[in-house]
Amino acid sequence: MKKVLVTGATGMVGQNLQQLVLRLISGNVADEESAAYAELKNKRDNESLEIFLSTAVKRTKFYFSDRKKDGDLREIERVFWLFQTVKPTHVIHLAARVGGLFANIDSKV
Repeated sequence: MKKVLVTGATGMVGQNLQQLVLRLISGNVADEESAAYAELKNKRDNESLEIFLSTAVKRTKFYFSDRKKDGDLREIERVFWLFQTVKPTHVIHLAARVGGLFANIDSKV
C-alpha cells in the first residue's frame, strides 16, 4: 500500500488537498464548478474519472502533517522523526514560509 506524507497540511493548498481526498474517499467528487476537474474529466476517454481517482485514493494511506502536530520541518531531527514514524512511500511537500507580498519583498532569503 502507498503511504503519502503531505507536509503543510494547514496551508491553503494542503487544506484543499485534504478536502479533495475526503471527497474522493466518500465518492462525492463531482464538483461541477471546478474548471480543472471538468478539463481532466473531458480528457479521459471511456473510463470515469471519479472511479479512477477514488479507487487510487482508497488504495493510498494519507498522513497530513502540520507544524503544531509534528514540529518544525526546519529542524532535521523532526524531519527524521516524521519519516521514521510515517514511513512514507511518497511525499507531497507543501510546507512553506508564507508572509504575503510585503514580507517577501522585505525578506530577501
